[in-house]
Amino acid sequence: MNSQQLLEALKGDAAPEITNPELRRQVSYERGAAYVAGVADATDGKTWCVEGGVLIHELTDRVFSHLQTLAPETLQQNAAIFVSAALSKSFPCKEK
Repeated sequence: MNSQQLLEALKGDAAPEITNPELRRQVSYERGAAYVAGVADATDGKTWCVEGGVLIHELTDRVFSHLQTLAPETLQQNAAIFVSAALSKSFPCKEK
């Protein structure tokens, strides 16, 4: 998934096969959130850290905000790179 596709999913614009607008937005967002959760799980404690836990909507909000700052050509790159970068910026690991 590239960053543009993830941004569209989080906006609710990535489930064209669903005709009900409200359901389409929800399914699209959940797909994007699942992607963010997968990257977050794979990188937790490596590129980003949080003590006490964090809710998935907090992670997706940080990622969404970060993706909106990227240039259109940058959005064509792999989304995992920028998910990890957004989480690292928002939840940096403390040096040991």
